[in-house]
Amino acid sequence: MVRRHIRIPRRKRIFVCAEGQSERSFAKWLKILCDEQGVNFYLDITVSNGGDSLAITEHAVYEYRRRTQTRGKFSSGLILLDSDRLQLDIRSGRDPEPKANSENLKLVYLKPNFEGLLSRLHTGREKQISYKTTRGNCIINEETKGR
Repeated sequence: MVRRHIRIPRRKRIFVCAEGQSERSFAKWLKILCDEQGVNFYLDITVSNGGDSLAITEHAVYEYRRRTQTRGKFSSGLILLDSDRLQLDIRSGRDPEPKANSENLKLVYLKPNFEGLLSRLHTGREKQISYKTTRGNCIINEETKGR
């Protein structure tokens, strides 16, 4: 009797740097969806220590290089960033694009930010828009925004 070996395709390893814990949870959820759909991806997730877009990108580049040396090459790399800080960071000379391009990492700008999106899931807050400022989080009710 001839044995047949079923070949299981090797998973593509993708580097994901999350800005914070909410983005990490999103990446883990994507990992679950990939597994459920039979998509052969392995998301290697790291969480940044926070900061502006450039600081997060610098952390991502460091982790990407370190993990490439210790665990092998990635098929792709992503950095998850909230889009609300981007313009402020660029105006202050902290553009993350050149640093990400140095390692061929793709920047993924999330809009709205996850904290704002999650706050809208609570009853009575469906029409609120949340955004970050330099002083903290602000919430605007869409119904009173134009007044």
